[in-house]
Amino acid sequence: MSTKLEFTYRRPTFLSEWFKQNLPDSNTGFRVYDIDWIIFNKTTKKFMLLEEKVHGKTVNATQGEVFNFLHLVIIEGIKSKPDWEYLGYHLISFENKTLYDGKCYFGNSHSMQEITEQELILKLSI
Repeated sequence: MSTKLEFTYRRPTFLSEWFKQNLPDSNTGFRVYDIDWIIFNKTTKKFMLLEEKVHGKTVNATQGEVFNFLHLVIIEGIKSKPDWEYLGYHLISFENKTLYDGKCYFGNSHSMQEITEQELILKLSI
């Protein structure tokens, strides 16, 4: 199986710089966030949102508030698609940068647990 080349850590992107130069300042209450991963299986009809952090970071309070809002909106919206299952919004945090140079934690903004690579594969292979 082959996937496309990933350009992780090649930031800032054109669009992120354009946002900073042309959209309202964050002190106005305006925010722009990216969602790192949407894991989606059209066969099993399951999906989840996944935020990735490195160097042991977690989401900040404002980002957590926005992600919680999206989580609640999806929970309500999924009711119109009863054959689909939303598995939630999750956070993966690497102690350093990868699974191979330190510990890996999985959970949400309220609770994180150390996880092995095999456990992560099982959780994400929906």
